Amino acid sequence: MRQLLNFIFGWFDQQWTARCVLLSSGI
Repeated sequence: MRQLLNFIFGWFDQQWTARCVLLSSGI
């Protein structure tokens, strides 16, 4: 269960980071 949560949070963190980078580079 804990590994699953870590995987999900890690994936969300990755997606969020990529989105922030795209937004900051787009502006």
